[in-house]
Amino acid sequence: MNSQKNLNKGGFQTQFAPSEEDLYKCVHCGFCLNVCPTYKVTGLETESPRGRIALMKAVHEERTPITKSIIKHWELCLQCRACETACPSGVPYGKLMEDVRAELKTRKLTRTFFQDSVKNIVLNLLFPKLFFLKILILFLRIYRILGINFVVINFVKFKFIPNKLKIIFTSLPIPTEKPFKGKGKNFSPHKEPIYTVGLLSGCIMPLVHGNTMNATIRVLNKNLVNVIIPSNQGCCGALNIHNGDINNSLDMAKRNIDSFLDSKIDFIIVASAGCGTAMKEYKDILKDDQGYFEKALEVSNKTKDLYEFLSMINLEKPTVPINKKIVYQDPCHLINAQNISEEPRKIINMIPGIQFSEIKNPTTCCGSAGTYSLFEPKISNQVTKNKVEDIMENNPQIIATGNPGCAMQLKNYLENINSDIEVKYVVELLDKSYTYN
Repeated sequence: MNSQKNLNKGGFQTQFAPSEEDLYKCVHCGFCLNVCPTYKVTGLETESPRGRIALMKAVHEERTPITKSIIKHWELCLQCRACETACPSGVPYGKLMEDVRAELKTRKLTRTFFQDSVKNIVLNLLFPKLFFLKILILFLRIYRILGINFVVINFVKFKFIPNKLKIIFTSLPIPTEKPFKGKGKNFSPHKEPIYTVGLLSGCIMPLVHGNTMNATIRVLNKNLVNVIIPSNQGCCGALNIHNGDINNSLDMAKRNIDSFLDSKIDFIIVASAGCGTAMKEYKDILKDDQGYFEKALEVSNKTKDLYEFLSMINLEKPTVPINKKIVYQDPCHLINAQNISEEPRKIINMIPGIQFSEIKNPTTCCGSAGTYSLFEPKISNQVTKNKVEDIMENNPQIIATGNPGCAMQLKNYLENINSDIEVKYVVELLDKSYTYN
């Protein structure tokens, strides 16, 4: 009842309202249109960055209340931030979307009861309290072992369940690797270390991509880097930040800040593009917290993406050939938010035997976007389809990437179309190319 009443009030009403300075940097030039995945799928102005900003301006100027229709346009944004890279006016679109979603969350303005309920479970239970996420991953392991995925697809074929539900079920991150259990441990190289780093374990990575975590440690150790994995760390808070859940995201950020600063480290290394972006932006979300801002600034400055860090050091040359055709898929939050693109490519090209080629539209989003594939499966699936079609023009054997959301989204889609293209992290390829004694 209160939600419906709030829908009829004009203007933004909370402390999270987008600032006028940010809103009116947009001059509606249209450079963002060609890089926006939702605009390219729908062809609708309202599903473009400038269209969503126009709606923000209309609400700010009280020309319209916040309606369910307007909320839908905002929520259909993938938050890939490709528009920021293309924008000549420097519009901080990612921040605008986070502010708007924080406003909606604070005022309890939602599109549907289902979405609100699921988001509350995801944002309040799964990621802040990793015990529940571990239970979910265990369920997904059982789901795969029992072959329920096959049953779901056939139920759709005979129209027992709707196609939308099929897209959701076939987009679930099905773990096939042993989980990583290195929290609280110290992994030392065979010689005197040059650096000591803290490695973010986080939430999804250790549960779904344990092999990648182990490969990361081996590669760092190979390059004389001592790796500490603080035991009290948790989820970086990225999904909560993107969905406007400010309170939980601040608590999660503070937990990680305290955990990493308790360790004597030179850098904080992150093997997940989205997590690295979130940690580099801790200084922004805690800028008004007198007790934590300086600590947040220190953590943000120490945080390095794995490939950023490996490009900083005198990286030992890989020697074992990998005779495969490989393309690289830029994770959105690596290229658009962290401006890291050349570093992973240079590492790939150091590996002997690789036939590397660039894909058409390399910076286009893969369609994952955190929880987006769960709430907007149709558009998510179409964005992924477009991405995979671009990739397949190169006829690769391996797609290399650097983010769990991208890896899971692409792998699931390729499996569903019976493709034998592999999806690997760049660090896994580097690890394979090193010779271990």
